[in-house]
Amino acid sequence: GAAYAGTAIENSMLGAAHSCANPLTAKFNVVHGEAVGVMLPHIIRFNSKLPEIAAVYESYFGGDLADRVSELLWEARMPQKISEHGVKEENLRDLAEMGDSGPAVVMRGISEALIATAMGLAVAIPVVIAYNALARIVQDKISQAEEVATLIRAIRLNK
Repeated sequence: GAAYAGTAIENSMLGAAHSCANPLTAKFNVVHGEAVGVMLPHIIRFNSKLPEIAAVYESYFGGDLADRVSELLWEARMPQKISEHGVKEENLRDLAEMGDSGPAVVMRGISEALIATAMGLAVAIPVVIAYNALARIVQDKISQAEEVATLIRAIRLNK
């Protein structure tokens, strides 16, 4: 799974957005996906200054791709500015330096996310098992009721 995620990140050109998002996750406890989302339009605009990159973006979306990503963030009711996550201008230098420091910066956030995921699975797996067992019981009862209904119809037709 992690290999697929890494491949998807590399092929989707999110590397710079991730680098910029990691410090937001580490320092401001921003959910990583939201941090990537808030950074992505800015990265697209920055990259679009190169004509060959602008052409690639144009092939993905006929209009302004950065504006479209911003619209999607708005539709998802996600913040569109880092200031909405509590970032102030005086934090920008620290965030830039943290973005250059590698993955160790977000390890605490990642470990918390893994623990939360594990806790969620610890609850979800038994619930899914119970649901599936209950669904089988209900389906069996429906089948039995249909058999009884068929027998009753057959008896009524013979009278």
